[in-house]
Amino acid sequence: MQSVTLDVRSVPEQISDLLDIAPQAIALSDGDRQLSYYDLDSRADQFAGYLVELGVVPGGTVAICMERSFDWIVAALGIMRGGAAYVPLDSSWPDARLSFAIKDSGATVLVARQSLLDRLQLKQQVQGVDPARDVAAMAATPLLEHRTLAPDSLAYIIYTSGSTGTPKGVEITHANLTHLVRWHRETFRVTRQDRASHLLGLGFDAAVMEIWPHLSAGATLCLADEAVRSSPDLLQDWLLRERVTIALMPTLLGERLTAMDWPATTTLRLLIIGGDALRHGPALPLPFAVVNNYGPTECTVSATYSLLAPEAPGPPPIGRPIAGAAVYLLDERGTPVADGQTGEIYIGGDGVGRGYRNLPELTRQSFLPDPFSAVSGARMYRTGDRGSRRPDGEIEFRGRLDRQTKIRGFRIELDEIAASLSSYHGLAFATVVTRTSESGEKQLVAYLLPKWKEAVPTANDLQQHLLHRLPDYMIPSAFYCLDALPLSANGKIDLATLAQSTGGRSLEPVPAKGPASSVEEKVLAMVRDLLKNDEVGTEDNFFLAGGHSLLGTQLLLRLGKEFGVDLALRQLFEAPTVEGLAALVEKLLRQAWLARVWAEVLRRREVQLDDNFFTLGGVSELLAAVQRRIAVEWNRQISIHQLVSHPTVRAQSDLIGRGSETPPILPPGVISFQPSGTRNSIFWMHYFYFSLSNVIGDDQPFHVVRMMAEDFPSLGEAPTLEAIAACHVRKIRSTQPCGPYTVGGLCLGAIVAFEVAQQLRFAGCEVTLLMVDPPNPSTLEGGMRAKLTQPLYLVKRAGRLGLKRSVAKLRDRVLSQLPPPLEAESSKTEVKIAQEMLETAAVAYEPKRYDGRVLVILASERPPHLDALPAWQKVIPHTLHTQYFDGHHEDLSKVENARRIAAAIHAHLGSVTEQSLIA
Repeated sequence: MQSVTLDVRSVPEQISDLLDIAPQAIALSDGDRQLSYYDLDSRADQFAGYLVELGVVPGGTVAICMERSFDWIVAALGIMRGGAAYVPLDSSWPDARLSFAIKDSGATVLVARQSLLDRLQLKQQVQGVDPARDVAAMAATPLLEHRTLAPDSLAYIIYTSGSTGTPKGVEITHANLTHLVRWHRETFRVTRQDRASHLLGLGFDAAVMEIWPHLSAGATLCLADEAVRSSPDLLQDWLLRERVTIALMPTLLGERLTAMDWPATTTLRLLIIGGDALRHGPALPLPFAVVNNYGPTECTVSATYSLLAPEAPGPPPIGRPIAGAAVYLLDERGTPVADGQTGEIYIGGDGVGRGYRNLPELTRQSFLPDPFSAVSGARMYRTGDRGSRRPDGEIEFRGRLDRQTKIRGFRIELDEIAASLSSYHGLAFATVVTRTSESGEKQLVAYLLPKWKEAVPTANDLQQHLLHRLPDYMIPSAFYCLDALPLSANGKIDLATLAQSTGGRSLEPVPAKGPASSVEEKVLAMVRDLLKNDEVGTEDNFFLAGGHSLLGTQLLLRLGKEFGVDLALRQLFEAPTVEGLAALVEKLLRQAWLARVWAEVLRRREVQLDDNFFTLGGVSELLAAVQRRIAVEWNRQISIHQLVSHPTVRAQSDLIGRGSETPPILPPGVISFQPSGTRNSIFWMHYFYFSLSNVIGDDQPFHVVRMMAEDFPSLGEAPTLEAIAACHVRKIRSTQPCGPYTVGGLCLGAIVAFEVAQQLRFAGCEVTLLMVDPPNPSTLEGGMRAKLTQPLYLVKRAGRLGLKRSVAKLRDRVLSQLPPPLEAESSKTEVKIAQEMLETAAVAYEPKRYDGRVLVILASERPPHLDALPAWQKVIPHTLHTQYFDGHHEDLSKVENARRIAAAIHAHLGSVTEQSLIA
């Protein structure tokens, strides 16, 4: 193991030291949100303690796959503080690549959002932690006492492209990280007054240099959102607005920023550019210094740097070695080349990492003994890059020796792409080369040779195959089919000839499909404009057609401006086609519209997507109003049955979006509130008893049975209650052909349940009847007039409800007795018609003797003339079980009463079962 110089403490210890200097100084800033060094330190200690409780030990590994956020930095600091190494992952990677990195790194915990944890379906040995979900559990965890971290222990493992077809993990120690931090702070004189940008991709090793040197110095780290990264103009505005003094940029953005006009008053004093070969430096003097940074991941981000002079001719140099690093330019024999000659770049010093995770042979090949160092055990890393030293001592980059390249700042092994491509069935040979486009950008081009008599795949097939294995930036933009292997004169495969000619037939993509809706048409126009490509179709992948995350963020901004929707870059990765993106926009528009309708109907300021309509106070009449609004706005006829079965904005929005209504599994008019369970199903007549259905239990199937519009013609204008009950019986037996049956109902629904039970028993079925506060059948016609003759009852009720509520209820009851206006009569809803039919039928109904088992639950408060028990005792003389609950009829819908009623029902059903077993 190479010994390294260490003259400062580890990064977590340096950040803790700041508490003695300025604990309330701002460590993290994200718009209006801020986090002090004291809170950062405390939260990291707490997170470290939580990981220890989960079994994470010093020397272990913990993966992180989240968006740029306070949570990410707290997690990474907490992981290191607990003695483990953090493994940063990019959520845009395919699931297979993420799963490989988690397994290969040996991570026992994945820190991610719940959606990703659900998506990956982690193995049992890997625990998922979502800082937002687990906030209470972490808050209950004691702070972890600070530990001294050994210099040779791992700080992080970062994955880069591997030539074997799988990514390789680079292991970086705390000594390596401390070396980078020390050089960066001293060279660029970072102080507590600095404000540094944080906008690089978290799977990109340069983010290490964004975060830890600045936090170790007590500076403020300013987090940028995805929109800021979408264009140089937005980025410049953000840098000025946030008063950033030090910024790190990927090469593409850095080149554009140096070409812009800057106010002399800008606070920016240093712009560091890296990640890819810089084509040109600043054309004009700028009010800040520009630095070109070079360094492979294996050497802890930075190995050389160059302060760029404005108007300098030619490509900018990569500079001189940073403090603590050594750079050698060697020939094939390992001998230093003369100045001006090109040699392979080898890097030695304190930044050389430990090696590759679980790849000892590759580590031995790439991390070599350093013969030029006086330090015992020193090693150097063989980069595969070429360079030459200028007379002024600065090094110029001269390209690669091997098949490694960089695309959009990401290091790529071309053989990894070729290996993934070769796994496609039917291919005898596949390889990938780079070519420079007309715009000067580097592109990936694939060549393949099909097996004998195998069909030639399409470009779309191959791209989809690769997308399941590789990130989008590793997918070739063009594919060519070869007639034979490209061989040199000595019979070896000659890839150089492929890079210089198109050789072979181009595999054309599937013809583009036109837009299917106005939203698709607008989205397609935006995509074509951004990509400068009118050939893009609705099914083409945005990233495979030339898009990347910066253009993707611009697309999301345009969509937000055009449609008023708020989309995250993650959603573009999940729906990268115009067709998929338009469907997502349309879904969000439906959800927003429906949430507004709910808010109007329910008279609420705001409605969330997963709120339950009935929990918010919705009733069947209000749901019918929603049904009418949907029919008018979207020309969709959705039944009440479907709306009740899908009681959230999200679910109802999906119903609207379907091309045709999905036929319900249950018969029309049977609505399942609890579809499954081991108990015998309860069929509840007519009314939705939401409070009871919510507490009846997960093991108790509960279905509401009611009349639908399609039942009305067969029932006629004035059906008898017997006919209404027969209609319900048909629905019940279609749902459950054989008994035993449990039927029940509330109020008038209880009378329907009584007659349903009569008819089922007449058919020879075993039935248990549940009647909750049924009306006295002999007083149904009296209605409100009979109540007004009971002054003592009205006084007691006013005392219980209060005068204001009593008057309001009296007014509503009186108005309900008045004949409706003609226009209301013509616009009656399905629910209203069914209610009127039942009320009319109940008045004329004469219940007959019933000898089956019955539980009657009654409210204790009611006028004497409405006491239902004597009337029901006459028709149920022997098997009637009665329970009273304190309160009025309306109180039975309260949750606490519903729970007691559910308990009474279960107790009654249990006793019935026991009696059946005894019998």
